[in-house]
Amino acid sequence: PDILLLGSDVRFLDGNGFDGSTNRNFLDILMKYFVKNTLTTSDFDNLLQKMFFFNPPQVNCMNLISLSDYDKRILAEAEPSIIKNLYAFIFTCVGSPTILYGDEIGLSDYASLNQGSFIWNIDNQNRDLLKEIKQLIEIRNTNPQILSNVFFSLYVNDITKVYAYDRGGLIVVLNSGDKQSFVELPAWNGLYLDLINGEKVTAYTQKLRLSISPKSYRILRREI
Repeated sequence: PDILLLGSDVRFLDGNGFDGSTNRNFLDILMKYFVKNTLTTSDFDNLLQKMFFFNPPQVNCMNLISLSDYDKRILAEAEPSIIKNLYAFIFTCVGSPTILYGDEIGLSDYASLNQGSFIWNIDNQNRDLLKEIKQLIEIRNTNPQILSNVFFSLYVNDITKVYAYDRGGLIVVLNSGDKQSFVELPAWNGLYLDLINGEKVTAYTQKLRLSISPKSYRILRREI
């Protein structure tokens, strides 16, 4: 479309109002799993599947990581060690990732009804986070399967807090735990390229076996 009208209230998604809206339930799920650590990985997966199944596509079309409704910024709440996993998830999840200005450079200052001023001095910006987000944007733009509504859970582990899912041929593995983990995922045989670090992994006997560092993620695409 030439114009997309987005709002913040799902009650106006009746065909005569907004084309899409922010999903506050989605934000709550992310906060409880990644930030507050009050959801198990199984609960996280179950809530996501219910959200995808019961909500119309318009509700799931905009993924906003922002606590503006609570006069806070996500980086004022989340630990720096987990924030990259949080961004990796919304950039590879169903829907369009949306970032509040300044979040991409680590802006955490806020006040009531005031989300703070942008930091223009690059010496005071989180350039590593900005680089990571730019890489995620590039991956999203060059892998159109992420734009679909296809989302299949591949691996759920409550003990290690590792979660993996398939986005139409793109496999995403998130380790939100504190220890390195080894995972075995169902996958078509062939060669897979890690789009984050360039490593190549071979799947055989329809299993993709790999290790993942704590508080990190991997995004793999089948090449052959």
